[in-house]
Amino acid sequence: MTVKGITGYVLVVLTGLYMVAAITLVLLNIKNTASIWFGQNLDGSSTGWVMIFSALVGFSFYWGIKWMFLGIKDIRAGAMRDKVNRVGKLDKIAKSKPAAAPSPTEEKPQ
Repeated sequence: MTVKGITGYVLVVLTGLYMVAAITLVLLNIKNTASIWFGQNLDGSSTGWVMIFSALVGFSFYWGIKWMFLGIKDIRAGAMRDKVNRVGKLDKIAKSKPAAAPSPTEEKPQ
């Protein structure tokens, strides 16, 4: 397996785990209510901090999706390179073998 293929698998697994964690977090908190309204505090937390963390999570989610697609692209490129390398090795093996000599049991014309 090529380095690009391994990189692709790592990116897909890590971003996939990230997506699952983010979706789980949203689903577990869907019934919770919050009272954020024009600068009011959220249970003693600053709305500004909530907005900053929301922006950071949204930004990281964007990069996660981008890396997921890059990982899939790397997996496909790695698989294609593996196929090309196998065909190249088969060509080298075929060229390195000498041409088959006629078998001695065949009759030779006189």
